[in-house]
Amino acid sequence: MSRLRNMQKKDFMNSNFNVYGLYAYDTIWVIARSIDRFLKEHGNMSFSLGANLQLRNVKVFDGGGLLLDIISKTNFTGLTGQVKFDADNNLMNIDYEIINVVGETTFKVGYWSNDTGLSVQSPESLKRNKFVSTVRGQKLDIITWPGGEVEKPRGWVVATAEKPLRIGVPKTVSFTEFEDFCIDLFNEVLKMVPYEVPFRFEPFGDGLNNPSYDELVRMVADDIFDAAVGDIAIVTNRTKVVDFTQPFVATGLVVLAPIENSISSGWVFLKPFTLEMWCVTAASFVIIAVVIWMLEHRVNDDFRGPPRRQMQKMFLFSFSTLFKANREKVVSTLGKFVMVSRHTPVEARFIRLPEEYESALRRGPTNGGVAAIVDEIPYVELFLSKQSDFGIVGQTFTRSGWGFAFQKGSPLAADMSTAILNLAESGQLEKIHDKWFCKPGSCPEERMRKSEDNRLHLRSFLALYSFCGIFALTAFFIFLIRAVRQYIKYATKQMDPSASSLSMSSNIVFGQAAVRNFLKFFDEKEEAVKGFFAQHGNPTTQVSQ
Repeated sequence: MSRLRNMQKKDFMNSNFNVYGLYAYDTIWVIARSIDRFLKEHGNMSFSLGANLQLRNVKVFDGGGLLLDIISKTNFTGLTGQVKFDADNNLMNIDYEIINVVGETTFKVGYWSNDTGLSVQSPESLKRNKFVSTVRGQKLDIITWPGGEVEKPRGWVVATAEKPLRIGVPKTVSFTEFEDFCIDLFNEVLKMVPYEVPFRFEPFGDGLNNPSYDELVRMVADDIFDAAVGDIAIVTNRTKVVDFTQPFVATGLVVLAPIENSISSGWVFLKPFTLEMWCVTAASFVIIAVVIWMLEHRVNDDFRGPPRRQMQKMFLFSFSTLFKANREKVVSTLGKFVMVSRHTPVEARFIRLPEEYESALRRGPTNGGVAAIVDEIPYVELFLSKQSDFGIVGQTFTRSGWGFAFQKGSPLAADMSTAILNLAESGQLEKIHDKWFCKPGSCPEERMRKSEDNRLHLRSFLALYSFCGIFALTAFFIFLIRAVRQYIKYATKQMDPSASSLSMSSNIVFGQAAVRNFLKFFDEKEEAVKGFFAQHGNPTTQVSQ
């Protein structure tokens, strides 16, 4: 102890010097003593290039083995106790004497060693007696704590009953519920701090107007208040003058706006999709109806008859696929190919909405109101807990939080932050929040008013509609190519056999009546065309297969 105090008096040690520093100090003395002994016994040190090393230009100490032998024989008393090594060059077990320093006086409390652990008797006596004298439940001598107390203190003493902490509380006019919420939360958090903190709340503001929170923070920095408790946002300019705790409420700016009363509307069934989505869906019905009619007209009796009946069948068939209630069957292979792709987006269209909108638009800017309000999340949530005709529109932006403000360097800021985290992990923080702002069925999280976010857009089904369109166009072009080839053969058989093949093909494809003849051929039933080819000795396969 005398050597340690001499080092402190000579300013060799500071308050950050711990047991590892003492070990480092003794290690340096081991090396210094060993080098001094080596020089006395063997003279100067010599170095040579290491031939067996990869780094051949690095010089190696020639007397390394001798120096190691001297180090292993070290035996002296350092700041950490006896410094001595065993046969394996490991530091031998060290016995510590536990002392209690009170001012300039030291008191022995007990002993510690790796073999005997914590004990009242010295390890040497225990080893001699082979641990016979160790008794369970033995107590160390009484510890005297700073201030002369024998009871273990809870930690820092940041305030006393004679001089409690001065806690500034903003006295607001609007949203007064947050004042009680923050005070209640502060009291609960303070219970988890491991020491007593006497305090008193002091109102800040006249109660007629909302006070300046920047002024409140400045008063904490100027030592008028020791801390501030309230809905104080953690922003950059405030963190430069005070220390904030961990945020106990996450906040940010949101848009509060009236929401249409979709429940009372007769057009509520249109809400799941946007206008663009409905237009594309209607167009897909028409396109699929036309393609299916073209593929089925020549082979399916359900798609033949007078033009008016065919139009009715065509659109009725496409619309009935929405409910899978088709009375007409698809016969052709290409038609079945299109129908399989058609059902994919139709079934996906009936995804249910997670929530329904229950609010109504009462007033707008034309009637003395406003279109929307931009405010912080906690204020909006408190408003929504009492109102059912408004909701949050869009996403949260400029995220921040609320925290308790303390003077710079106050140990309470870190300890309160730890207590807030423990309160949040235990679920108590959420219970305190719900106690003040959440009535059954009125929490914003339960209602989840998102007017636009829950609607399905075209981009949600773009891939499905793309596949459906590709399948329909592929089937249409395959059918068209086969039909044109069959029409050319059909028309060639009907024309004069004496005409040249080149002139016949030209008249068939580019003649004035070519389009009219092709449409007439297209209206023929497939069985009649097959019979014609059979009579002329040139059978062909079905066009739509």
